[in-house]
Amino acid sequence: MRLTPEQETQFKAFGFVVLRDFFDADELEAIRSDFDLAAARASAFQPFDGTKMQYFNMLGEETPFYASLPELPRFYEVAEQLFGGRAFAFESNAYRYVGDTRWHYNDGSSNINGYGIKFQFALQPVDGSSGALRFIPGSHLGSYQDVLASTPPLGRPWYDTAQAWEAIDSIPCHVCEYGPGDAVAFDLRIFHATWGGGADRHMSCVSFFHYPETPEEIETMRDIAPKYLRPGPSTAMPWNDGVRAQWLSNRPRSAKRQSWIDAIEELSNIPEGQTGLRLEFDRYGSSTVVPAS
Repeated sequence: MRLTPEQETQFKAFGFVVLRDFFDADELEAIRSDFDLAAARASAFQPFDGTKMQYFNMLGEETPFYASLPELPRFYEVAEQLFGGRAFAFESNAYRYVGDTRWHYNDGSSNINGYGIKFQFALQPVDGSSGALRFIPGSHLGSYQDVLASTPPLGRPWYDTAQAWEAIDSIPCHVCEYGPGDAVAFDLRIFHATWGGGADRHMSCVSFFHYPETPEEIETMRDIAPKYLRPGPSTAMPWNDGVRAQWLSNRPRSAKRQSWIDAIEELSNIPEGQTGLRLEFDRYGSSTVVPAS
């Protein structure tokens, strides 16, 4: 699968595109079955009571359909179309969301040098008041994101305050209404949020990173990649422990998956200082690329 020229233009200019009828009925049934298995496993550790979000790493052998999703051409071909042939998968997740999601951007993008694409899909219809994704169009672009990241109530230090949560529905944005079978593809760097959604919203995602090309991008991904190659134990959500190791073992002997594992390992093993740059972190965890010396 490839995006049409119009879809590709929309993605690059605005940072997102809605893909209708992305899954067929049989695939939706497999998704629901895997989701229920993961939810039951998590509930054996911590019963879900509707007050706290639960996240499931779906790359393990207990959820084979989710684990296979990144290797479906409709996912990786779009990622490669947008971000080059070395774009690599790094997650297939499911969530039981509770309530709103504040304005944020995703993995590695705090300095615009770690980026890629996320495909998000829901197991129930969502709109502007029930947890649909909402985006600030164009906010994946560097100069615009810099302004937004320093503007209340979007960026730090404001975005984890009551002011930020209360302002979710008042920020000018585009709301993507979608339902089971649809997917929303968006740039990891774009500012996004959700409003509403009740106490148990079933959402999932598959994500890919762009393989870095510039020294700034390489240094950023050198920091990010090890987190996906050698994840530590999770005290908050122990049901995810060991799941990524199953995916990294690549028992299906998938050539495509192995190429992604090799990319993650390659980036994880870049020697410190090789790029002549380093990451400098502020007290909120956001990073800036600066000279190594």
